Amino acid sequence: MIYQLIRLFLFLATLLFLIPMSLFGVSTYYFSGLIIFFICFYGGITGKSFVFTKEDLYLPLFCMSYVVFSVFYASLNTTFETTLIKVSLLSVVLSFLSFFLVFLHKVYYIDYKKAILKTIVYIGCINGLIMIVTLLMPSFSDALYFIVDTDPKNLVHIESGRRSSGLFYFGGSILSIFNSLLVIILMMMYREGDSNIRKILNLSAIGILALCIFISGRLGVFFMLSVLMISLFLPYKFSYINKKLLILSSALFLLFLIVVISTYGDNISVLINWAFEFFQDTDKLINFFSDSNYSRMFIFPKDILFGDGVYGRHSNIASVDSDLGFIQIIYYSGLSGLILFFLALVLLYLSVVMSGSKRIYKFMFYICLLAFIIGNLKDIYLFTSQGVTQLLMLLYCVAIKSDHKLMVNYEKNRDQCKF
Repeated sequence: MIYQLIRLFLFLATLLFLIPMSLFGVSTYYFSGLIIFFICFYGGITGKSFVFTKEDLYLPLFCMSYVVFSVFYASLNTTFETTLIKVSLLSVVLSFLSFFLVFLHKVYYIDYKKAILKTIVYIGCINGLIMIVTLLMPSFSDALYFIVDTDPKNLVHIESGRRSSGLFYFGGSILSIFNSLLVIILMMMYREGDSNIRKILNLSAIGILALCIFISGRLGVFFMLSVLMISLFLPYKFSYINKKLLILSSALFLLFLIVVISTYGDNISVLINWAFEFFQDTDKLINFFSDSNYSRMFIFPKDILFGDGVYGRHSNIASVDSDLGFIQIIYYSGLSGLILFFLALVLLYLSVVMSGSKRIYKFMFYICLLAFIIGNLKDIYLFTSQGVTQLLMLLYCVAIKSDHKLMVNYEKNRDQCKF
């Protein structure tokens, strides 16, 4: 009984960590950390012995180097903007939380990697259902956002019937990438030997998450379609996506869209026009990347090598007039900082390549890392609490870990820890 209760609290801690939401002005990763502390405290007083390895320190050390990076480049300029320094300090906290979440899953589950991936998908589906309901039921939306804080823009989007962010404080392209990654992860978890009920549940979860991509942002749509189209032409060992599942789920989803649009098209016309805008009018997609739109965001600092130390998110400093993450990084730290940023990501990639984990978990991390990099073409994807960062950290902690024992008395508790 106590193990089931701890698992419930572990699920809650993962939800409060993974979803970047705020309750009455307090970020929920604080609550996640508190739950993790009490679970670890209980483990300590009940005699559990925890063993750590050097791989467990890779992610925190990476984030600590990120702090040094932000302080160094801020100190080169008289403005000394502290916003990115605070963000980097938060990344250290998130890295430790992600490590302990994966760590505790190994304590209380036998197949802990599968367990935490299922937890991630369940949480994504919960948020997805909330996204859908907030669009369809204004009364539910009002009650939810009385408790859960949300960006004022999200309320405007819900009122216009265009999109929703669910429990996320911010939505948009970051949430759409988050949902697209969960669809891909769920497809990679599919097994031919699963029961029919589990297959139906998997297809339902894929449908919910795929629908939520369209009502959150369009970047995730392009990313998901690109990955799935490429996987059609790759052998299974290079994609880990079942071709039969991909074709079946795509056909069912298209059928579902046709039925919904033909039945409720007039009621959700705003959402349909917005979600499929680029597909209906390719000229708009071309114009988005034209000189008068996308390219105007390519602005550079005075010091192209070391940047101007401006992140553009401080109340007393003028905002950098660009939505591109790469430009934000260059403006803050110059080309040298951008190179260091990519070098750090390469080191993360190489550490996973050389780990003793199964290839499927490595591939999940690779795809998330790819989305993280591509996302910087649209928004600022740094290591802060925005959803994709938490997912990337959890997948890294899963992919970096081999099958060493994290508890001295793990075997003794095996019967109690069955998943």
